[in-house]
Amino acid sequence: MPVSPHPVGFLPVLYCAKPTIQEQILSKQMRITITNVCSSQPILMGNMQAPGYRIRFESDMLAGQAMFVPADTSADQLPGRQYFVETGCKGIENYRLWTSHDRPLPMIRELPQRGDYALVATVKAIALLNDPTNRFIIDVVVDDIAFGFTAREIGDAMPRVGDIISCTVRALSLWDEAL
Repeated sequence: MPVSPHPVGFLPVLYCAKPTIQEQILSKQMRITITNVCSSQPILMGNMQAPGYRIRFESDMLAGQAMFVPADTSADQLPGRQYFVETGCKGIENYRLWTSHDRPLPMIRELPQRGDYALVATVKAIALLNDPTNRFIIDVVVDDIAFGFTAREIGDAMPRVGDIISCTVRALSLWDEAL
């Protein structure tokens, strides 16, 4: 039987690296419950041309409509199921950087145009890119929802970590994290 090099009752200390801001943002998981499939006709989404479905959903902080891209579930099996999702969108408009003391509180709410949302979020990370068009990406968070926007989307108004931004998110898409 092997003998431990440590005295009885001694537990070695394990040092774990603190997660990076990027890892913390990527760990943000929005859990949704699909309440209804608005159209069972798939729409091909993203570069991978994955089938997506227009749905109504609920989460702890939001209810509304979006395009949902499941990993492997057909439309008729979606209602009532829960998923952890990542966000995407067709684009953003009305971007504003809030740096003054009268900045709004982070929130997201559905707008009258289906799939569109008003977003106010906190900048959690900024990463420079080796891409002359996109130049950088900002990661913004409101509660358990995270978005990433590039310089192409927000223009030259580069925020700092901790700043508040607001914008209109057009055509929200939710992607099953199992993809």
